[in-house]
Amino acid sequence: MKKAQVKELVAAHAEALNAGEVRDLSAWLMEQGVSRSTWQTVWPLLQLAQAVKAVLVPVRPSPTFRVALHEQLMQTPVESAKEQTVTQRRWLKAAVVGSALSLTGLIWWYLRRNPSPVTSSTGTAV
Repeated sequence: MKKAQVKELVAAHAEALNAGEVRDLSAWLMEQGVSRSTWQTVWPLLQLAQAVKAVLVPVRPSPTFRVALHEQLMQTPVESAKEQTVTQRRWLKAAVVGSALSLTGLIWWYLRRNPSPVTSSTGTAV
């Protein structure tokens, strides 16, 4: 059984239900050449889609709700592009500082762990 095939079958059935089509599922699945294992997987999903379609009906929101929602959305502050740019710059600066501190810590750790001998200008160890 292929998941893609199951998705395609369920999507096609949902589209048919939304278009108001009524179909015999057994005949339709046989027309599609569905294997037995896919049939066993997809059959309950198709029946569930039919049951959901039968129970759920579209509801149009009341004008009062629409007006209230519109007012609420219009009052919600929208971050301007300038504010977004400032916020992005702050995060970028914080990332740069954090990276620099991490690199400094790694260098410090490496130097403490692997001390190199100090040499004089003649090339001999002091």
